[in-house]
Amino acid sequence: MGRAVPLEEAGAVPGASVYLGYLHDHDALVHGGTPVARVRYAARPARLGPPRPDPATGREWRRFLVDPATAVDLLGWGRDGLREAHTVQRRAHEVLGVPIAGDRSIVEVPRDRASTRPRETHD
Repeated sequence: MGRAVPLEEAGAVPGASVYLGYLHDHDALVHGGTPVARVRYAARPARLGPPRPDPATGREWRRFLVDPATAVDLLGWGRDGLREAHTVQRRAHEVLGVPIAGDRSIVEVPRDRASTRPRETHD
């Protein structure tokens, strides 16, 4: 499984993973319009390191662990995205033992103790 994006964008090191399939991207704008297949995996986080500046903006973002419905809402993925997110959650639970997130759960990853267990937010 590719480790560059999770590490580069979130300071996350993926652990055990399960292959979910791929998405055929017909436009692939970041690849000059050449069609590509985007591989999909679910992974158990092995470690969350310190936050890093976003390579595109230089901004350091706060990091949150959220349930599938909240992620879909935040990303604007709609019904198809929600179905895909729930499938990923179910496979991660079945194969990797990742706990099922509660409805609308949000956990902030602490900035200063990134490798420890995150604390829940109540905003």
